[in-house]
Parts: sequence; structure tokens; C-alpha cells
Amino acid sequence: MTFQEILKDVKKKKFSPIYLLHGDEPYFIDKLTEAIEKNALAEHEKAFNQDVIYGKDIDLPRLKSYLMQYPAMAERRVVIVKEAADFKGFKDLKAYWAKPNPATVFVIAHKYKKFGAGLAAIKKVGVVFESKKVYDNKLPAWITDYLKSKNREIKPNTSLLLAEYLGNDLAKIANELEKIHLNIPQGTAIDNAIVEKYIGISKEYNVFELQDALSARNHEKAMRIAYNLSANIHKQPLILILASLFGYFSKIYIAHKNKSKYDSELAKALGLRFQFHVKNYRRAMQAFPLPEVQRCMALLREYDLKAKGLDNASASHGELLEELIFKTLNPVAHAY
Repeated sequence: MTFQEILKDVKKKKFSPIYLLHGDEPYFIDKLTEAIEKNALAEHEKAFNQDVIYGKDIDLPRLKSYLMQYPAMAERRVVIVKEAADFKGFKDLKAYWAKPNPATVFVIAHKYKKFGAGLAAIKKVGVVFESKKVYDNKLPAWITDYLKSKNREIKPNTSLLLAEYLGNDLAKIANELEKIHLNIPQGTAIDNAIVEKYIGISKEYNVFELQDALSARNHEKAMRIAYNLSANIHKQPLILILASLFGYFSKIYIAHKNKSKYDSELAKALGLRFQFHVKNYRRAMQAFPLPEVQRCMALLREYDLKAKGLDNASASHGELLEELIFKTLNPVAHAY
């Protein structure tokens, strides 16, 4: 079952005896766990019928006793194991996987890694959901779909801006989107001006605009953005900026390798949701021939190491960013 399918059933109060929620992305696991906590029992039923425990704090006999109890003045019991990856006793629950208590909803919130043995047995009687990371190139689409579920529209460039600025942290992204959702009237399309007002991302000074200035070889604009980002490096850490730039140059590299393809094919190769963004990469290919792209990617690796303290005695992260952008635009300077 998908995340949305499970959520829909939970809100309809259609429950399975076991929910195994596992995988690398904590956001989906947390949201499904919260939904079950909210919907499985009324508030007055929780005191006697809900047990929320943590993997490091539970032992097998106590867990079994919770699972086999029957509800008190309620339709069901709920047992939730959070941080379940810390509990090593699941392998000893084979008998329970075969015949779970029909009056108990057992939730295993197994974040940051896959569950071990027992998957096949649990699938026969319950719900197994693997929570996978959303890749960086899919984040703009995820943002668009998240807002669509709330009957909100966002401009394509704005979803890209948010993805670049906020990074691959779904909980953080969702929190910022909720902030916008609660503060603007229905029917208002979310654009860069709204994002600047409610999240604080400057529509002029951000990584997305920096990439655009680089692909246009606009030295003055690129350095102006670099100086502004440098002055506010605490708002967007250098490591995130470097990751965004490396992803951008990686896509230019892919574009060079697929330059003979039609726009629709190139968009697919680049993982772009909207075909009209291809023109930006074709322009970037002209500004940065393949050898230049390779030079810039090597430069980014070098400055990533410097940002982490290697071969960097005293330069601040802001100074490193300014130096990086200057060398990106000036190959001769890089040679020195």
C-alpha cells in the first residue's frame, strides 16, 4: 500500500492488526504513526488502551503482554513501538506474526533502516510500508503534490527554489509549506514573493538565482549573490550550497552526454518534471563546455573538503563561497 492509501484507510478507521513502517525516510513513518495515534482511539480511551514504548526501553516479555491484552471499554487496543530499530527481539515474534491479536493495532515505527526477518509473514496479516527517501530531483514534484493535496498551487520555479533552499528534509519542507498554507488566502498561487515573505528566502539572493547567473556567465550578478549569501551564511549553510551546485553541474554534465536528444528525452534524462526547464540546461551547456563542467565539479569537491576543515587554516565559510564562485567564473584564477 502507498502512503496515501494507508492514510486514507486510517482516517476511515479501517485498521490492520500490524503496521510495519520501515525505511530511510522518517517523515512518512512519523506521519502514519501520528495518524494511527490520532484516529484509532478516542482521547478518553487512550489511558487504558494505548501503550507507546521505545525500542531501547522494552523487553520481549513486556511487549508480548501488551500485545495480548484485550481492550477495556473500547473497540481496540493500540501498541506503538517507536525507535523500533533499537529493539532486537522482533525475530522472536514469529508466533505473533502468524496469529496476531485481532483486538490490537500493533505499530512498528522502524526508522532509518529496513526491517529484518519477518517481512513476508507480516505482509500476510498486516500492512508493510517501506518509507523511501525522495531524491533531490523529485523534491520539486513532491512539494507541488503536497500543496495540491491542500488545494494549493505553486509556481514551478518556486517549487525548485524551495527544494534548493530547504534541502532533502521532508519534515522541514512540510513545516514551511504549512506556514504558507495557513497564512495566505485560498486561491492564491504560491510564488517567490510569498516564499520570501513567509519563509525568508530572498527571491533575488538564493542558490537557484546563483545557478541562473552562472549559466548566463553574468559575473556581476553571480558575485553579488555570492556576497549576499556569504553575509547570511548562517541561514543557508555552505555545505547545502555546495550540494546544490554540485547537483546542478552534474545535470549539466548529463545534458552534455545527451545533447543530441529531443527536449522530451533530455528532460527525462535530467529527471525534470517540466520540459520547459530543458532550455536552461541547453544555455548552461553553452556557458560551460564539458571540460569546464568537469573543472567546476572538481572545484566543488575541493571546496567541500575545505568547508570540512581540510587544507583550510582560517577562511570562513562565507569567504570560501566567494572564492569558489570567483574561480568558477574565472578558469585562469583557478589555475593559480
